[in-house]
Amino acid sequence: MNIAHLIFSLNTGGTETMLVDILNRQSESHSVALFIINDQVNEGLLQQISGKVKVVRLNRKEGARNPMPLLRLNRALWRFDPEVIHCHNHKAVNMLRLSLRKKALLTLHTTNVPVTNLKKYAKLFAISRAVQTDVHNRSGLSTQVIYNGVDFDAVVEKKGPADPAVFRIVQVGRLDHEVKGQHILLEALKILKEQGHNHIRLDFIGEGVSTLHLVQLRAALGLDDVVRFLGARDRKYIYQHLQDYNLLVQPSFVEGFGLTIVEAIAAGLHVLVSDLDGPMEIIRAAQRGDYFKTGDSRSLAGSINAILERKVETTIPPAAKLYVRQNFDIAHTVNHYLNAYKTLK
Repeated sequence: MNIAHLIFSLNTGGTETMLVDILNRQSESHSVALFIINDQVNEGLLQQISGKVKVVRLNRKEGARNPMPLLRLNRALWRFDPEVIHCHNHKAVNMLRLSLRKKALLTLHTTNVPVTNLKKYAKLFAISRAVQTDVHNRSGLSTQVIYNGVDFDAVVEKKGPADPAVFRIVQVGRLDHEVKGQHILLEALKILKEQGHNHIRLDFIGEGVSTLHLVQLRAALGLDDVVRFLGARDRKYIYQHLQDYNLLVQPSFVEGFGLTIVEAIAAGLHVLVSDLDGPMEIIRAAQRGDYFKTGDSRSLAGSINAILERKVETTIPPAAKLYVRQNFDIAHTVNHYLNAYKTLK
């Protein structure tokens, strides 16, 4: 089967890193191509794509009206002759000539995606039931849920008891506080420090538009000795070092799923998430983790304090391990997509 994936940019977000895994797995038994429309490409992530995957970079400037990149896109697709065109942005279908749209599928990677273009796709996928429900409520359209997946064998699981002298928290993701809520976590740490919790340390892993804002906020809150910004790290580093922490906090304002939550559970960490439907879907089903009121730093501080008082076990229970493996393994993700592609024939 010839499978084309279409994405606007290849940065280091969850959608893009997830896509790399899918590309590499699918290319083991199929002819796979990735078409990147815009010129925003993380070269480190690009290098993680298997040599079996054909990569076509159109190098379009974001927002540009020059039709040439789109003409080259459709010509390259025609030459590749895909049976399916798997899109990862709702606007991508508008880049395709009409004869190709009947092959176009879309994965919805978050909630609140505009519904204007959704009827133009032959099939829709949702990364969680929360996303599925959101789309149906706003458009009446049906989607197939296919969960994002993790390579569990690559994640190093935490062994032995935690160091009682230091409680280490990690937050992994794009530094975009208006979406990911990192400032709420900083404000919560300020509250905890004022309450006398001087043994807490926080690492942010990621980069983004809010880096400077968050660094300045760290200083303003007097947290320079508490918080580190480690910058972008590849998944190999993350999978090896999640075991170094006691708790992963995901303070997002918008989150359709939350792959880092699954990764943390796989590593044996306790997780604490904002009470959005996507992250809550994971921790309820896995019976692993706690939550706080979205956007409320005092609620977040209270939840961290409760975890400290309970001295939660940081070794993943067998039931949680079994559940996440059965539902969120990358092999299942790839197989579900391949089976769905076949229904278009």
